[in-house]
Amino acid sequence: MNRERVKAMVTIVNRGDGTALSKLYAQNGVMLHTQIAADGTASSELLDMLGLTHSERDLLLSFAPESVIERLLSLLDDDYRGILSLRGIAFSLRLTGISGTIAEALPSSDFVIEPEGGSEMNPEKENNLILAFVNQGYTDVVMHTAVKAGAKGGTVIRGRWVGTELLEQFHGISIQDEKEVLLIACAKSARNAIMDAINAEHGLKTEQQSVVCSLPIDRLVRLT
Repeated sequence: MNRERVKAMVTIVNRGDGTALSKLYAQNGVMLHTQIAADGTASSELLDMLGLTHSERDLLLSFAPESVIERLLSLLDDDYRGILSLRGIAFSLRLTGISGTIAEALPSSDFVIEPEGGSEMNPEKENNLILAFVNQGYTDVVMHTAVKAGAKGGTVIRGRWVGTELLEQFHGISIQDEKEVLLIACAKSARNAIMDAINAEHGLKTEQQSVVCSLPIDRLVRLT
């Protein structure tokens, strides 16, 4: 019996397009989604610079077998490109674990999860997803720094830090609970410069108190 990996797919589009897009995805076998209300980089000056129409976004987090995800990304990059009037990006991420209940609901009989470390040692991917956790209200200034270092755009979701006691204990820094998470998809070649710039200008000892990490993106499609 063939064993197939499960993947996650992230799609970021203008607000209002997420619901219709999830229906299209379901027609192509990608049926499990979480839809999150998000914001683009909010500054009108920056939106003009990036050629974006408005800042409100829908973020879809979807799960499906690898072959289904790859087929859908190919359709978005080819057959659907001249049909869909969308602005945004879609990309896939490998998983190292998933709930068995979710796996059983996916339209395939057997799955394998990518083991820790992947099938290669430290595989190099063409694109990366940078996550910058920033104090609420400071994403504009952090995004300006990221753009100067090579970023093309970003998406913001809101959340809270929990378990900050260790950071406060070891570094003597009081951490603000309310956070905004800035998601930046970028070329691998630009990743280090963007992360270094954010950390240097907006690190834990600044008002922004940024914490930055990155994940490898398997495949990225720009929707235009």
